[in-house]
Amino acid sequence: MEVLGAVASSIAVVQALAAGKHAVSLFREIPDIQKDFDYLMKELNMIKSMAQAVSRMALTALEQDLINTAARNLNEITAELEVLLRICSRESGPEENKMNKARKRKWLVEKSDIKKLQQRMSQAKETLHFALNSSRVSNDIRWVYHTWNLAMALGIDR
Repeated sequence: MEVLGAVASSIAVVQALAAGKHAVSLFREIPDIQKDFDYLMKELNMIKSMAQAVSRMALTALEQDLINTAARNLNEITAELEVLLRICSRESGPEENKMNKARKRKWLVEKSDIKKLQQRMSQAKETLHFALNSSRVSNDIRWVYHTWNLAMALGIDR
């Protein structure tokens, strides 16, 4: 019986150490929550500006479709993330200078969903970046083709 008691005690000690390690990591995260929250808010504003700029570009129908799909996906993800960030924030400060502050407890609860949305947002940004680069390459090729045609029409070899 003493062996079983020793094994059970060892298991309990290991579980307590694991729980303590988890608690310590949570306490270490708390000071960075406001910085993470502020960074995410800036990132969302930047992405909104990018999506607006992209929507004003003159593109071919195929390029426009690819970029619109990527931008729409990015907008959906940022909308979900905005809702989650609103849940995790509160306004503070005087009326004329309100600031958003992170609700730290709520942030810790929603942390896994926030991370998932951040990953999806990163992938959507990469897709949009790919679509924009494809458009740029396509424009470069069209420009070279038109320049070559013009040179041939004018009788220029080079």
